[in-house]
Amino acid sequence: MALKTLAHGFSLTELLVVVAVSGILLGSTVPLGSHWIKSARLSSVDGEMSHAIGIAIATSIRNEQALDSTEPAAALCLSDTNQLLVLEANASVMPNCTAGTGTGTGTLVWSASMPNDVKISVNGSDIRCLCFTPYAQLTTTNCLGCSTATELDLSVDNVQRVLYVR
Repeated sequence: MALKTLAHGFSLTELLVVVAVSGILLGSTVPLGSHWIKSARLSSVDGEMSHAIGIAIATSIRNEQALDSTEPAAALCLSDTNQLLVLEANASVMPNCTAGTGTGTGTLVWSASMPNDVKISVNGSDIRCLCFTPYAQLTTTNCLGCSTATELDLSVDNVQRVLYVR
């Protein structure tokens, strides 16, 4: 009587099929993961910018210096070192973003670090300053280089989104 021997394990063909399917799945998830990471970074920067705009508006409405309705009571600046700054007027100066120094004039109310590849623009032109009146309106009065646009193009790592200033 002959005994049958049973083979154990997988054949080479079965292993190659599993490796090929795994490679295809892995190859398709890497680009999706990369996009997800970029999108998450943009969402984080968007949230930080929205928070900063809210603080700047609240600071301007508080208007501790009792400024005229056309004067800037608060400024939101993106410094040359990518620090997001909220500045308010003090007894001697209006808030304003100072290009080239990484700071601004006025009293610092709040700050946060932003990634180096953050760009804020309006119609393709980079902006680094928003000034708010005591009525929370955007102004360029006594605010050099500031914008009054309510739709800002926010870009991080070549992913873009529109940010609305309300």
